[in-house]
Amino acid sequence: MSQTTGRPQHMGNTRFEDQRRKMEEAARLGHCTFCLEHLAKYHDAPILWHGNYWIVTNNDYPYQNTKHHLLLITIRHIEDMAELNPAEWVEYGKIIKMFVQMKRISGGAVFMRFGDENHSGGTLPHFHAHIIAPDLTAKDYQPIPCYVGAHRKTIAELLKAKPPFSEGKRTK
Repeated sequence: MSQTTGRPQHMGNTRFEDQRRKMEEAARLGHCTFCLEHLAKYHDAPILWHGNYWIVTNNDYPYQNTKHHLLLITIRHIEDMAELNPAEWVEYGKIIKMFVQMKRISGGAVFMRFGDENHSGGTLPHFHAHIIAPDLTAKDYQPIPCYVGAHRKTIAELLKAKPPFSEGKRTK
């Protein structure tokens, strides 16, 4: 069931104009872009796997330099990981194991944002997670930044900026 109440989508954290346009249309119509009844309208990639509690798809807007960027989306509209029930957590773990093996991912990250998008840096309140694997062979490869927290600048502006870490010696 599509949820039209709760937190709004966070347009300030979008990285692509097409992404923003789709989110604005969904907001105008009161749709959740990740609820199954609206997913095909707003998400171009096909569903790769459909379980009892989660679906898996490729991200329409993958981070630069990724070999794999999968989205794990809860079927039930929830907005925080605290709302996940034990069965949803179990299936979540099985999905990660299954797709890491299936895609032969030798290393990467499982990334999930939760709660207020001003704190999480996310765009959509519908709870979802990411499996991200870098493409180390990409031309002009750079590490994949995963931002947490909203900024006064847009995410697109931040991606062009210098990474927020020192190139100096590491301290203990």
